[in-house]
Amino acid sequence: LQSPKRFSELETGLEISAKVLSEKLRGLEKEGIVNRKVFPTMPVKVEYTLTKKGYDLKPVMTAIEDWSQHYMKE
Repeated sequence: LQSPKRFSELETGLEISAKVLSEKLRGLEKEGIVNRKVFPTMPVKVEYTLTKKGYDLKPVMTAIEDWSQHYMKE
């Protein structure tokens, strides 16, 4: 999440069901990894951004991605 993302962008980009994405985002918000910002528009607009804690996970996620790309080739 280099920039704010709307729910639909995440759903499409991650190829995940709305139900599962909603559950995961709630959990990430509860853990302080993402911020959820609601805009009072019709329809309601919601954006998600990473918190400092979320950005601090980047090296871990990069290492997991590198590992999986290396070993998933086998």
